[in-house]
Amino acid sequence: MLFIPFTFRGSPGKVFIKDINYITNEGRKICIDTVNDTVCFYGCIDSAVTPVLDERFHKCHGRLIINFTLVDEFETDGVRFYNGKRIKIGINNLRRARAQYRKYIERTALKMIGERKNKYIHMPNGVK
Repeated sequence: MLFIPFTFRGSPGKVFIKDINYITNEGRKICIDTVNDTVCFYGCIDSAVTPVLDERFHKCHGRLIINFTLVDEFETDGVRFYNGKRIKIGINNLRRARAQYRKYIERTALKMIGERKNKYIHMPNGVK
């Protein structure tokens, strides 16, 4: 699926997966931060969002999912995305996210080598 469908105040909508920076869950409210804006609606993150996400996404903890393809830099206290938005993450969750990001980059690089595509792989600052 290329998008996450939702309904808010009776109006249907959709958020394209490629545009998602991160997803947060506060109580029953799911907020999806995209490259352009933030969309919020009510639902359960595990049933409404998680089933449609793929390997580009990492669940930092129960209430935060980040999109590795849009990460620009891992900072000392969180993540900065290409559009300049930042989100803070606890140090232990940040370490795990960095480790998963390295694995994601390696998998992506191996896929590209296997497909014989010539693409530039961007390693954000802060990932060693």
